[in-house]
Amino acid sequence: MASSYFGKTDPMQWTSSMDEYLETLSGNRELVYDELFCHQVRLQRIAAEVENMSGTDVPSTFYVAALRRKMNEIKAGVSPSLLQNRE
Repeated sequence: MASSYFGKTDPMQWTSSMDEYLETLSGNRELVYDELFCHQVRLQRIAAEVENMSGTDVPSTFYVAALRRKMNEIKAGVSPSLLQNRE
């Protein structure tokens, strides 16, 4: 509750089990929404990384290339059927 009051939420810690579940869902998707969900989770993880970087002394240019690569990998993994889905 306090985190909501102050406008900042603490995301759940990502675990290796969550990685396994995401890969399983990604490989066995039954609906286009399964794929969409998987991409959304991956993008949210990148957003969390950006949030965590804000307090570090490491130059942001160091991280930008890695984060951009991750985003491009997600973009490249979007299926043509999802790209055409305009619902």
